[in-house]
Amino acid sequence: MKQFMRILISLAILATIASVFVEQTAATGQTVTQNAGGAGAGQSGLSPSVDINYETSKPLGATPGSFEASVYLSQSLSAKERGGVIIGNYGGEAPLINFEIYTNYNPRLYWGATASAVTNIVFESVKVPVGEWVQLDIVCEDNDKVSCYVNGELKQTKSAVLPKIVCATPHNIGGDRRSGNAQYFKGHIMNVAVYSRSRTAAEISASYKNGIDAADSGLLGYWDFSKYSGSGEIADISSKGNILKEIKKWFTADALKPDTYDYTVAVVGDTQIITEKYPDKLSLIYRWIADSAAAKKYALPSVSEI
Repeated sequence: MKQFMRILISLAILATIASVFVEQTAATGQTVTQNAGGAGAGQSGLSPSVDINYETSKPLGATPGSFEASVYLSQSLSAKERGGVIIGNYGGEAPLINFEIYTNYNPRLYWGATASAVTNIVFESVKVPVGEWVQLDIVCEDNDKVSCYVNGELKQTKSAVLPKIVCATPHNIGGDRRSGNAQYFKGHIMNVAVYSRSRTAAEISASYKNGIDAADSGLLGYWDFSKYSGSGEIADISSKGNILKEIKKWFTADALKPDTYDYTVAVVGDTQIITEKYPDKLSLIYRWIADSAAAKKYALPSVSEI
């Protein structure tokens, strides 16, 4: 009996360690493997973080009619926190379109022809579960309503008139274009697809059961992270060729190697954002600048918002 109890206790400890490891890994920006049920079970996915942006190489090129994504919200996410942006280009420039998880685990579509004329559609009746993979679909139907589906089933429809807009700036996945990537997605993303048309309930159900059809002519972009290695570019599986590029916020000192030039200028980004989002980094940046001035040939350390 004592031996049996030891085994049970050991299994409980191992389960706890595994759970903590999965959640901690989610914050690193590296790939993880989830074995939760639902869409994407047992596969690897993208784990966004505040330190990395994933940006399309060009704008979507047309007005979106539907969005689909398989996502996994972190188990540690509280209802007061935003789940984060799945795909978006919010960042001070319009037109803008964000598909995201808002507070209370509600899906949201944020759609604006101009910065002052934005339609904010929050699906209050839909709660995206934490700790499991789900397929989310947003469909803009008949120019006067927007619907939300979860795992192939219709959950809520809201009245909304959305203007036809074509975004001039690229979109990010797992975040948007705001400085500091503050609204990065808190969890994992398996895939994202954007369509130029309003998809039917039958099509959404079929993709939940069988996966996304990469040959669909209505695709504006389709990115699959199931085999993402954790760095570099991510192919657009659709015919649009809109490659997703990884943009890191931080560089190692070894990556900066002065060779033939006479001097360099050290530039520090928006100190307000750094202080708010990276409180442990600002002093390290200036210490590194001071300690490396001679070796890196810094003639004039300066502060500038970039």
